[in-house]
Amino acid sequence: PSVIPEDWHMYFRCVFADQGRVQCTKMMIMVGTEAVEGKDYWDTIKECYLQSVRWQWGAIDLGYLLVQAAVRWDVPLWKRLQLLYTAYDHHLFVVVMSIALISAPFLYGHIPVMLDLNLISGQQVVLQLKDLMLYTWAVHFVCHIIFMSYADGEVRKVLLRDRLHFDFSGSHMKFPWRQLQLLWFPIGDLALFVIPTIHAHMRMF
Repeated sequence: PSVIPEDWHMYFRCVFADQGRVQCTKMMIMVGTEAVEGKDYWDTIKECYLQSVRWQWGAIDLGYLLVQAAVRWDVPLWKRLQLLYTAYDHHLFVVVMSIALISAPFLYGHIPVMLDLNLISGQQVVLQLKDLMLYTWAVHFVCHIIFMSYADGEVRKVLLRDRLHFDFSGSHMKFPWRQLQLLWFPIGDLALFVIPTIHAHMRMF
């Protein structure tokens, strides 16, 4: 790790070298610089996948962070904990949570759960845990799509109103086409974040 010339790792090295006084400053630019593009649609998807795998190789710095956080007492404790939390959230939390949520109905779905509905109907109902999970995620999914649809529209109409290529009035951005696009977002997260992360982590062993 002492010779990796990579921005994520170099930031960690600078923090420990400067006793936690290093600060990052946002630099606003006119164009996006992280979107890869291939020769056609499917090649672009492939390049996005490979780029995500490269990003998740940054998890190799977790070992470096743990060692430095344990021995570098000259760096404030809150700063060390902040670095550990950031790395954990970026490389492990979302993936572990996704795997747990997907596998939980199959691993623990037959556990009986009693629901006390006294506030609603005065009854008590016994369900399997997988049924409760499915109902909960159905409600969450509907609320999430409604929120995303509203937030997406407001961002484009208010914050990005006069910017090029963010015109909300385009036919592909109107109901129901935009909502159908948003329905694919969880699949996109799974295919271009969760799976590439697992791929990258497995390549480290």
